[in-house]
Amino acid sequence: RLLRGRTQEWNASRKECMNLVRAGLLTLEELEDVIISEFNPNRVTFKGGEDVWVSDILNVGVAPDDLVETLKQRFLRNGGKIRELCEFRSATIYDDMAVIKV
Repeated sequence: RLLRGRTQEWNASRKECMNLVRAGLLTLEELEDVIISEFNPNRVTFKGGEDVWVSDILNVGVAPDDLVETLKQRFLRNGGKIRELCEFRSATIYDDMAVIKV
């Protein structure tokens, strides 16, 4: 398989997305670039129930294809290696490294 995201947007909360910035995986600008919609408040309804309005829950739409590509390029720029079109077999995690078998 090729490493890529879906084209259908993912719903998330902005708070959840900010974890990617806090972890150093994305800059705030990169995060804003992959957020393609934002809506607040949201209506939640269950069959036979009443509408409930919520704020800051699943209130952004993220472009997963752009997000994965941004993270992929950062990983590669920092010396990471990606093996596409091969099967993952196992990973053994040590304190100072991981050994991956493909």
